[in-house]
Amino acid sequence: MRELPPSRRAEIDDLLWNEATPAATLRAVGYELITEVDRLRVQVAKLTLLLEQTRRDASAAIADQESATRYYADQSKRRRAQLQKLAAEGGES
Repeated sequence: MRELPPSRRAEIDDLLWNEATPAATLRAVGYELITEVDRLRVQVAKLTLLLEQTRRDASAAIADQESATRYYADQSKRRRAQLQKLAAEGGES
């Protein structure tokens, strides 16, 4: 389904506001608008799925980052404790 060009949208707007527009023309315009609404619904559904996938990916990346941060913080604490222990043992000699 192709998007309605702005010029066609303007034509449709004029037809809808013109009280002299025949019923058959209004019906045809209505079908065009229904098609446009359906196209937009499909587009919104696709974008919603993409947004949800992006949100899940971002949450996973944040969780991975937090996990890595905790791991490196723990490693740093262990090394600091080892250095303090070695320094204390060196002072005892």
